[in-house]
Amino acid sequence: MKKRIHVIEDDNVMLLVLESLLIKNNYEVIKDFNGKNILVDKKPYPDLYIIDINLIGKDGCEFCSLIKEENSNIPVILISANSKLQQKAKDCSADMFITKPFDPPALLTAISECLAG
Repeated sequence: MKKRIHVIEDDNVMLLVLESLLIKNNYEVIKDFNGKNILVDKKPYPDLYIIDINLIGKDGCEFCSLIKEENSNIPVILISANSKLQQKAKDCSADMFITKPFDPPALLTAISECLAG
């Protein structure tokens, strides 16, 4: 069975890049432009979340905290073009932080590590 990854990204191009990369690597992808489906589409829970920290009008760290409060076993990878937000990602209990633009093999390795527990 394919692992489900819920991607929350407000840049359409980046969302399509992530979707394409994940599908090519045999993941099922739930695309979410602004996080509105994060609490609606929770069951079955995704196996992992990838969330942009700086969403338009939203804070990806808030989503991360909500996820961790509800089910701390689901890994969350926060992504941002601003490398200075790494500490913010740690503060909201993200499992990993990846800087954009990302290296696809490095992102896939991070996903594998998070899913391995």
